[in-house]
Amino acid sequence: MLRKLKNFVKSNRSIYIALKLLLVSGESSPIVYHCRDYTQNRYVRTLLKVIATPFCILRYFIGYKDNPERNGLAFVLIAKDEATYIKEWIDFHIKQGVSKFIIYDNDSIDNFREVLKPYIESGIVIYDVIHGRCRQSDAYHMALRKYRNQFKYMGFIDADEFVYVRNNTYGG
Repeated sequence: MLRKLKNFVKSNRSIYIALKLLLVSGESSPIVYHCRDYTQNRYVRTLLKVIATPFCILRYFIGYKDNPERNGLAFVLIAKDEATYIKEWIDFHIKQGVSKFIIYDNDSIDNFREVLKPYIESGIVIYDVIHGRCRQSDAYHMALRKYRNQFKYMGFIDADEFVYVRNNTYGG
C-alpha cells in the first residue's frame, strides 16, 4: 500500500512538486507546519502527512493575500505561577525582535500580574486570564481568533523556552 501511495505522489505532479518544495525549502519556506503523531499507526501517520501537507500548501498559495497592515512577531504564552522568570523571558525576547506578547494567566497564585504590569501599561503585553485545567490549546485558539490579522507572524511557546531569532525581518 505504501508503494502505491508513493507511486501516486510521483505521478501527481502538483503534489510531488509541493512535497519537493517543502523538503528543499526548509527554513526559508513561508509555511510552517506541525504534524503531531496522535496515532502509533505508521501507515496512518504517513498518509496524513502525504495528503494533508500538499493540501495545506495548496490552500496557502491559492488563498494567501498578504495584509500590509499586519506586521511584527507576537508570542503567545499560557503560564501559571511564572512570576519569578517572566521578566527575564520577556526582556530576552524583546531583544530578539518580538513586538508583542499575548499572555494568558492560568490561575496563578503568585504575583504574576504585578510583574507584568509595566509591560501591560507600555502595550508590549496583552494580558488575559483563563481559568481551569488543560487550557493551553484553548488559549492558543483564542489568540489566533482574536489577533491573527494583527501580526505577520505568531509563535506559540512556553515560558521555559527561549527562542533565538537569527534574522529580525519581522517588521516590528
